[in-house]
Amino acid sequence: MDEASNISANAQLRNHRKRWLAIVIGAFVVIGGIYGAYWATALRYEQSTDDAYVSGNVVQITPQIPGTVVSIAADDTQFVKAGDTLVQLDPADAKIALEQADAKLGKTVREVRRSSRRKSMSAAPTSRGRRTTSSGASASRARARSPARSCSTRRTPWRARRLR
Repeated sequence: MDEASNISANAQLRNHRKRWLAIVIGAFVVIGGIYGAYWATALRYEQSTDDAYVSGNVVQITPQIPGTVVSIAADDTQFVKAGDTLVQLDPADAKIALEQADAKLGKTVREVRRSSRRKSMSAAPTSRGRRTTSSGASASRARARSPARSCSTRRTPWRARRLR
């Protein structure tokens, strides 16, 4: 009996081990199936690596005007279209530059007007003299025919001499 009880105890122990081994293997199969389903629905679309190189359209951006950056509208590696606002600059610098340009334009316009007045004032007697000499006789006849001109009392002695 002793041997029979040892054999039955060994058989029970083997059955007990087989049952636990089946439970553990079944748990791994169930967990593997759940992970396989999750990978098939979600994870197979993700890519990850520790040593990756990206080839894409990477463009160096340089400013057209200097200024202080107020806000940045795009993040690193974000896809942007042509014409999108990437950076907003402080408008104070542009306002000051515009006011300075307006002041410089006004100064230049005043200088041009001043120099044209000087030229016209220095050239005025010459042009009057030429006009009277070239068409002086015809102008005298036209004035003599006009009754309003001949009766004018506001003539200066210089004009009176020229009309005669």
